[in-house]
Amino acid sequence: MGIRPEHLMLQRDKPADLMGVTLKLRIQLVEFMGSEYLVYGLEEQGEHQRQIVARLEQDVGAVPVQGDVVEFFACKQYVQYFEKSTGNRLP
Repeated sequence: MGIRPEHLMLQRDKPADLMGVTLKLRIQLVEFMGSEYLVYGLEEQGEHQRQIVARLEQDVGAVPVQGDVVEFFACKQYVQYFEKSTGNRLP
């Protein structure tokens, strides 16, 4: 699965009628880049972990901090799926 950082939003900011994917991340690092935040987190699924990066606008409100467990959301139109063995994108 692939999601661009700019397509992730905090779950709390998700409009009720949107369909998509929710990811629960343990925040590792938050970088303020002047006009936005880059939020790095680990999604833990059993024994597997993957690093996820989210880009949040400067006016997002309360920004997660290291150690927080936070839910992020991506609309289904922005979620891409890939074949694990080849890396090719699935339709």
